[in-house]
Amino acid sequence: MVNNRAKNLHWFPGHMAKALREVEAKCQSVDIIVEICDARIPYSSRNPFLSQVAQNKKRLLILNKADMADASVTKAWLKYLNTSEQMAIATSLSSARDLKVIRHSIDLLSLDKRERDQKRGMKNRPVRALVIGIPNSGKSTLINRLAGRKKVLVANRPGATRSQQYIKVDQYIELIDTPGILPPNYDDSQVALNLALLKAIPMDILPLNDLCEYAIKILVTQYPDYLTSRYGETLNGLTSYNDVLLAISKIRGYLPLGADNFERAEKLLVVEFQNGILGTVSLERPSNDK
Repeated sequence: MVNNRAKNLHWFPGHMAKALREVEAKCQSVDIIVEICDARIPYSSRNPFLSQVAQNKKRLLILNKADMADASVTKAWLKYLNTSEQMAIATSLSSARDLKVIRHSIDLLSLDKRERDQKRGMKNRPVRALVIGIPNSGKSTLINRLAGRKKVLVANRPGATRSQQYIKVDQYIELIDTPGILPPNYDDSQVALNLALLKAIPMDILPLNDLCEYAIKILVTQYPDYLTSRYGETLNGLTSYNDVLLAISKIRGYLPLGADNFERAEKLLVVEFQNGILGTVSLERPSNDK
């Protein structure tokens, strides 16, 4: 059973409180909002606060790390998330094509702004886009790729960016980078597990066995072939936490065997789940009404 620590999770460093206030102020002076979330958890990786402060702004929602997500589920999410005020696209930020799609999407969303400038006889200034998202979502990577040079800190850990930064991509686009922002707490235990399992918040906030148990539940119910493909046919049909870890421990030679010695198997499975070694996964589906 998942530990109660997953409920009412608090992960709100001081710099995030300040960043929330700054983001709200900056939203008034930008043309569009570029929000990045994790394609594997499009619901859990979006901050509800951002939707409130970004009202009346055109928005580009980027489902990042799409190469690690279940392609069929991502397709369903894109259909669900595209609206008249919000354009949703899926990328992995790994190809020139992805960057062209993002640039084109920004251009489309800024058409109204450019038309207004022309009617007023104003010289077109660069489109100002506020880049927002939760920690470790890929904001800094996106900006660096668009700018064609390293402009902001990139790190595979939450909380790397601590203040807003302005980056002029070219004469047409100016980006404003912001720290990754999470709500003060998560009352939904599943959201907390999703974020910790995919490293949007520090993993050690929740017990390793909770994360592993959750990963096993996803695998045995939605992607059972991944376990046998990676660890062997002896895992075929296994569904319980103990049975799966015991089988992995035997195959990998982790001794002594037993429920008190599963930590190595737990770490192995969680890391390989996170890094996409087991296969592409999606933890959430739009049919969940999230």
